[in-house]
Amino acid sequence: QSRALLREYLERADLPRREDDAVLDAVAAELGDLPLALTLAGSYLAAYPDESVSAYLKALRAPGLLGHASLRGQGRPEAWTKHDLDVERTFQVSLDRLRPEDATDAAAIRLLAGAACLVPGEPFPRELLTGMAAQTPDAEADPHLPDDALRRLLALGLLERAGDGRLRLHRLLAAFAAGALAGKMEGAREALEGAVLSLGYAQDVRSDPRLFRQWAQHFQHVTESAYDREDERTADLCAALDFMLSNSGDLRGARRYSERALAVRERVLGPDHPDTASSLNNLGAL
Repeated sequence: QSRALLREYLERADLPRREDDAVLDAVAAELGDLPLALTLAGSYLAAYPDESVSAYLKALRAPGLLGHASLRGQGRPEAWTKHDLDVERTFQVSLDRLRPEDATDAAAIRLLAGAACLVPGEPFPRELLTGMAAQTPDAEADPHLPDDALRRLLALGLLERAGDGRLRLHRLLAAFAAGALAGKMEGAREALEGAVLSLGYAQDVRSDPRLFRQWAQHFQHVTESAYDREDERTADLCAALDFMLSNSGDLRGARRYSERALAVRERVLGPDHPDTASSLNNLGAL
């Protein structure tokens, strides 16, 4: 459907172009099949027939995706609604509904920032976000806060359900949140790392690795983001990912993280620390 919509816009141009399905599919993938983004992209390509779809795709893949002129309404898009035909402004309308002075909304903002630290557009366990919210003092006073914060994000369209108790943050929304919430990303990333570790420790990967495999890419993404740091949290993430990967059968994949956990603990904790010894033991076992 995304491909058909883009091709319909291309055929409206004065100089019709035949593009391979693969190129149109790649554009749709970059835009996450979001109808508004596809409409803006199609209008832009129709308005500027001298620009190839391949060149447009390359521009979309450059940093600052949401800043591209097409997603800001350049190219005379047809206005089907009364709001600005601008992807970033559309997202901002929903974000502005969250009031930082309200405990639930403040938690929702934090969870949105945390979700933006995961692999964009891929389903993830809801426990990663509820685990983040549970680390705040407000959650201790109100145990329903994590669920209430998630409901706010879902109601505003800033998060979507992905089935089997999982959630998804649209790839364009992830790019938007990373920019709009830049000042909150560091704190959210720290809380997310804690939630990742908690969920990893809670899953009995030795008995059944299937649950872990559903979110392994997110665990790896978060760990890679911390990989170059020299602190205990980095060592903990690498050690936990080593354990999860090795016990789910990926021995080669686990080795890099096993070695990194040992190296960090040797430098940060010293060669005689029990955790360093544990890492050395884990690497030997691996």
